[in-house]
Amino acid sequence: MARKQARIGVLVQEKFALQLLYQRNAHHLQRSRGDIDLLEFNRDKLYERYEKWKNKTQAKRQNNLNLQGQILALQNNPPN
Repeated sequence: MARKQARIGVLVQEKFALQLLYQRNAHHLQRSRGDIDLLEFNRDKLYERYEKWKNKTQAKRQNNLNLQGQILALQNNPPN
């Protein structure tokens, strides 16, 4: 009978320890999910900023090419 009581005591302690671990892991999982949402939000914002920058630099490059073409046309066709 004493061995049964001791075994029950050990099992109760193990159950309590496992419940604490479960609660801690559940809390970490919840925080991780929140972090994932924040990371996805920041990634989307960063991608929007990258696209804006890329379009701006592409427009500048195109403008430079247009100006170079105009300069070349003026050099090859001097005014009368």
